[in-house]
Amino acid sequence: MVCKGGVVVWHDYGIWEGVTKALEEMEQRERLGLTHIRGTSLVYWKRG
Repeated sequence: MVCKGGVVVWHDYGIWEGVTKALEEMEQRERLGLTHIRGTSLVYWKRG
């Protein structure tokens, strides 16, 4: 439900075990290209 060029941002990565695990499992399964923003608890995905 994200238009081309749209961005999704998640927070609490590396802080909450459940969030971290869910995002890592989703990336492993879907190969979306999720990117962790170094020095933050944020992960983003941009639809190409």
